[in-house]
Amino acid sequence: GMSVSDKLGHVLKSIETLYDGEVLQQLRQEVEAREAELNEQIADGTRQMNELQSQLESDQGKEISLEQEIAKLTEWQQTAMSDFKRLRNDATARTSDMAALNKSIESYTREIHNLKKQLEQMGQERDEVHRELESIHKSKKQAEADKLQLERDVQSKELVINKLQSDLQIRHDDVDVLVPEVARLQELTASLNSVIREKTEEYELLQDEVERLKMQYSSSQSAATALHLMEKNLSDEQAKDKDLIANLRAELEAKEAALSELTASQAESVVADVESKLDQYNRESTQVLDDNKRDLASMSSSFEKEKAARD
Repeated sequence: GMSVSDKLGHVLKSIETLYDGEVLQQLRQEVEAREAELNEQIADGTRQMNELQSQLESDQGKEISLEQEIAKLTEWQQTAMSDFKRLRNDATARTSDMAALNKSIESYTREIHNLKKQLEQMGQERDEVHRELESIHKSKKQAEADKLQLERDVQSKELVINKLQSDLQIRHDDVDVLVPEVARLQELTASLNSVIREKTEEYELLQDEVERLKMQYSSSQSAATALHLMEKNLSDEQAKDKDLIANLRAELEAKEAALSELTASQAESVVADVESKLDQYNRESTQVLDDNKRDLASMSSSFEKEKAARD
């Protein structure tokens, strides 16, 4: 199709008879020059927009003042419209040619509008990329924090596991000692039961001997009094012995129940303490029985002498 200057030249030729030739020639030159200038400005604008888009895509960190560039394009648009108005005032042109020139300006306007929309879209895309980057950065930061916390938790668990393993090893060592200590405690219980049976039999023998002497020396008031006192002493000693045995049994049962919760050294100490108490009981109860046997033998001898003296 015809360029704007060609169309305007055609218009000007049609009205050469109405205006001075030099004026029309000057007007034609001005129109051609301005059209060339406008075309160059529009091309410049398009080229710069392409450069802006390329820069935005290739360099994410670079911020460009898009508003200033749009303002320049808008200024060029306004200049073109002003020139159009001036040309319309300077020359009488055909309506169709004026419409063609107006369409060119409208095309520039649409192009500027499209460029603005592209810039706006590019800005939105850039903002979206920034938001995604920020979200990724936050996610990465949270992941790093979670990883650090996980490492701390693992270290803490390892410390707990090491402590449990150490405690377990100690308990294994304790069990190696506790097993024989439990056996010792059970042996002591069996030994106590044996001692109890022996002491019970000895008390019964002493009581039988007292009954025998009471019958043998029933005619002696002094013998009856002494034997009654001996019988009472034996009964008191046997009752006291039963209390001691009950306490020892209870202590043995309690220590045996608690033994599994003790350390090796504590278990050894407990069993040694029980053994010591059993030995002490055995010694003391044996001493009491021996004293009673000796006293009873002395009484029997004394009663015999008294009887012989009477006879």
